[in-house]
Amino acid sequence: MARKNEEVVLLVVGGSTGFVSAQEVYSHARESGSPIGLATVYRVLKSLVDAGKVELTFDDQGQARYCARGETHHHHATCRQCGRTIEFDDPDVERWAGAYAERIGFVEVRHVIEISGVCHTCASSH
Repeated sequence: MARKNEEVVLLVVGGSTGFVSAQEVYSHARESGSPIGLATVYRVLKSLVDAGKVELTFDDQGQARYCARGETHHHHATCRQCGRTIEFDDPDVERWAGAYAERIGFVEVRHVIEISGVCHTCASSH
């Protein structure tokens, strides 16, 4: 049953555009006929984050949000108004993160860069 729950959560998270909350994962899973419980969704999401299959971020209100981890390392820019999320990678960001970590004495570094702002479309509509 645990494997089935993981499949259900991965299907919802992987099929979403951008980040989703645990509650959204739960709602989508239930709408598709899964009997999964909300506590199980939280447990599965934690295990998927720990396994590196799902990325975790927090929105402006501090709510945990999740998305499927891509094949390559990347970062996200998210519009605070419409929620659109753009994935990006940039060698300058990677060099900066590595150099900064080294400067402050960190090794075996992982990093997440998140940009939160208002996208061009939303900014133009005002």
